[in-house]
Amino acid sequence: MLYISSVQSKRDRIQMLLSKYIEDIITINKDHNTQFYKKVVWKLGNKLINTFQLSNQETHELFKDSKEINKVEFSLIATCYTKGIKKLNSIYNQEILKTEKKISKAKEVVM
Repeated sequence: MLYISSVQSKRDRIQMLLSKYIEDIITINKDHNTQFYKKVVWKLGNKLINTFQLSNQETHELFKDSKEINKVEFSLIATCYTKGIKKLNSIYNQEILKTEKKISKAKEVVM
């Protein structure tokens, strides 16, 4: 039961994040919604890419009102971003290009 609650909570947080970038327009139509969210996520992704390519991320519009984030948090976010890029490139090379041997790791199940 705790796992379901955790997933629902995570879904709610993601929905709140997306609603900020779609100007709180949420519709019921699934097909339209899917395409709309896809565009919004790509737009947010491109903003994040641009942000992390800056030498001073705090100046980007995404973080201009974030008083809680300081230099340490920006450093952690940048580190996570760098690790994520490496992981995605590795997956791309393993799964798509097949230029690297596939490395499987067991995933932890948190309950």
